[in-house]
Amino acid sequence: MKKAIFYLSSALAFGSLLFLPCHAQTPQYQNSAPAAKMVKRQTVCSIHNIRLGMSENEVEDILGSPCYKSGRDTVWHYRHIFNTSEGKSDPQIKFADGRVISVIGSALNLNGHTVLMDHDDEQRIQKALGPCPEIRKGANNKLTIYVYYQYHLEIVTKNQKIEVMNLEAK
Repeated sequence: MKKAIFYLSSALAFGSLLFLPCHAQTPQYQNSAPAAKMVKRQTVCSIHNIRLGMSENEVEDILGSPCYKSGRDTVWHYRHIFNTSEGKSDPQIKFADGRVISVIGSALNLNGHTVLMDHDDEQRIQKALGPCPEIRKGANNKLTIYVYYQYHLEIVTKNQKIEVMNLEAK
């Protein structure tokens, strides 16, 4: 009986805390559940669903065996992946110590959804990824490079059309 009274009084005390105002919260979080505002969803950036840090086995689970390997098997080349250009390696994946350190390709995914493809208009880049922290001119006036440090991503455009995207661990 004493245990039941203890649990009931504890539950009532905890329940009363739920209705107290949250004076210690900063103004933007008042009148809301703190957990809902404090948790920020992490954006996962990938090319053909291959992320930096993946193992060789994880890559093979997604794309299958590569068409060929080069550089003492540290660079894998894929061809004939859905929606890729004929006759070009897409994606190209570089490994170090069995982990992906670079992916070059034509299909950019955020959280598993394709948001950019090669030949998309340059205007789509900032619509898909937000403001770009650095935009550089390439070797000639036709090339532009968009650099998104938070994603370890560079997007190269030519004549305002996406040519290629590169994820690279720095």
